Amino acid sequence: MKFNTLYLDYEGMKKKFDFSSNNNLVYSKKNSVGKSTLLRMLLFSLGYAIPGTKGIKFEKLKTILLLEIGNRKITLIRNSNNLELIENDISQYFLLPDENIYLLQVIFNSENKNVLENILGSIYMDQEKGWTLLNKGFVIGRIYFNLYELVGGLAERNIEELQKELNILKQEKLKYNAMRSIYFYQTSVIEEKSGLEIDYIDKIENDILLLELEKKQLMKDLNEIESAIEDNKSFLKFIEKMKIAVEIEGKRELVTKDNIVGFEESQLYVNTRKKIIEIKIKKIKSKISQLRDNLSKEYSLLNLETELQKFDSRIMNINLDFNLIEKLIKEIETKEKRTREVLRKK
Repeated sequence: MKFNTLYLDYEGMKKKFDFSSNNNLVYSKKNSVGKSTLLRMLLFSLGYAIPGTKGIKFEKLKTILLLEIGNRKITLIRNSNNLELIENDISQYFLLPDENIYLLQVIFNSENKNVLENILGSIYMDQEKGWTLLNKGFVIGRIYFNLYELVGGLAERNIEELQKELNILKQEKLKYNAMRSIYFYQTSVIEEKSGLEIDYIDKIENDILLLELEKKQLMKDLNEIESAIEDNKSFLKFIEKMKIAVEIEGKRELVTKDNIVGFEESQLYVNTRKKIIEIKIKKIKSKISQLRDNLSKEYSLLNLETELQKFDSRIMNINLDFNLIEKLIKEIETKEKRTREVLRKK
């Protein structure tokens, strides 16, 4: 490719550059006079998305570039993102940057995507990049360069499918690594934090259950005592109703509660036992009520989740098999290694 003439029009200011058919050297005796700007304008006229330099907005720049490729003579007329290519009096129009690859296909008469996308990096090195751009990286702006793709394209080797496969493997590996991180997060943070809350709630519920069992047994004992008291009263009434009499020292006396030996003491003991059980039941009911209040508060706190707690809760519901994840990551790394080896050979 040979550049013959470059016409520039920037907000009414016009300039023409004629290039030698041999080598051309752009130089100046002092800095900041426009050498880099001229080179960028030349690349801009070729259709590339080139960022402007200080004080110059390329979207306001109009360019006309006359060039030769072998026996072909091409004129490129660019105004902002609209570009017209003229060859043999036939015009083709391109909207940049979307149709940049199609423009390059026409200019270089090639459909080799790996060459077309990396050709700029092989002929241009920006002063801001220098040798940092040796095998891959951004040439200028967002224009990327990859030496391996360029070499593969020049050798007409089809590495696109291998690169796609490698990219898929990279994405899968990223996802599995993310899953592994989630697993570690579950085990080291959420499980410990949530476990404390759940253990405390479980303890309250267990204490309530034990108290309920104790209350149930006391209620059973109370019912038995109350039944015994009622039975004693019924028995006494029965005795008095039957008017049973006993002979004491020749005297006949009716049997009543007043002369049954030990009856009053027995009743006093049973009533005292009843009172003790009733007091115990009352205390247990009070404890249960207090524990239920505490339990309700704990559940309320669990329900008032922050966004982070909601996130933690969702993460805890993800079922992950750590050993399987590790196995899949190793398999992907093996496939990546093999694919890279194939790419190097190509």
